[in-house]
Amino acid sequence: LVFENGLNFPVRSRNQLFDTPGNLTEATITGCKNISKATRISSDKIYAEDWNMELNVQS
Repeated sequence: LVFENGLNFPVRSRNQLFDTPGNLTEATITGCKNISKATRISSDKIYAEDWNMELNVQS
């Protein structure tokens, strides 16, 4: 179980949690370190603020 502010997120298998964390809390507790604040700059591009990079994304 993963809790944040006294509320729990949906229960998932350990593999699901580590392979595809669904939010910042899950990513942080599983050790994910490649996290950045991001701003959408167009329908297919975001700006990763902490990395100072523009990234193409699927719209």
